[in-house]
Amino acid sequence: MKLEIDGVTKKYREKTAVNNLSVTLTDGIYALLGANGSGKTTLMRMIADVLQPDEGEIRLDGEKIQTLGAAYRNLIGYLPQNFGYYKDFTAEDFLFYFCAVKGINGRYRKTRTQELLKYVGLYNERKKKIKAFSGGMRQRLGIAEAMLNNPSVLILDEPTAGLDPKERLRFRGMVAELSRDRIIIYATHIVSDISFIADRVLVMKDGGIALQGTVKELTDSIKGRVWLVSAERKQLSSFQKRFIVGEIVHGENNMLSMRIVSAQKPAENAVPCEPDLNDVYLECFGEVSERESECKR
Repeated sequence: MKLEIDGVTKKYREKTAVNNLSVTLTDGIYALLGANGSGKTTLMRMIADVLQPDEGEIRLDGEKIQTLGAAYRNLIGYLPQNFGYYKDFTAEDFLFYFCAVKGINGRYRKTRTQELLKYVGLYNERKKKIKAFSGGMRQRLGIAEAMLNNPSVLILDEPTAGLDPKERLRFRGMVAELSRDRIIIYATHIVSDISFIADRVLVMKDGGIALQGTVKELTDSIKGRVWLVSAERKQLSSFQKRFIVGEIVHGENNMLSMRIVSAQKPAENAVPCEPDLNDVYLECFGEVSERESECKR
């Protein structure tokens, strides 16, 4: 299966959210990495056929998705950043409802619902109302709903936002398992979500693809530009004004260790280190990604 996004542009009045973007996707996990406002959600909604592009087109195996219509939408699973749920529904009733929406009826409705509730670890909670669920449980239910029609293209928009580290890890594991024989588009601004599961990373900035490649290709591209620097705490502000400073580890005697992205050696005692995907994000956006910015002790 091949999904082609060809010269797609979407504008909201004076703002261009997606700007002449082209990329071709085949089976695997594609991480769409970018800061808030980079155009990720708008692109996801166009791929899901919720929004129409102002220019360009999206094709599945050579056919325009607008021409395919319902046949295309039946191949899509979409978990938006804030998916709607009926708080007084039980998990089971919620999936039954969406089975009806998606035309899944008869005996298969119950079989598929039970199968997915077991898969996402909610079978024992199937009779509980959704309003009693934690954020992580609701997101797992959202994955079950998106997977009801066994989609060929699964779109996940910031799916781990607000989840604790344990739920985030569990969610990533589910996504990795689901990636066989389908296209998964995983939009996030949290680098750790996709560092170990993405087949390719698309770094989105100002409505376009600024960088793309495997994790190794992207990290190799900034070798020689990532440094570890030891300094006194009072020097931190000076370094932050002059360089892109990432992870900071506080030590004893008012000393700290900083991870700095710079083309030039930032200090006499700077030691080169192996880049990671967060360093790529830092260089591209000039800021550290969520969950990576806290100082460590």
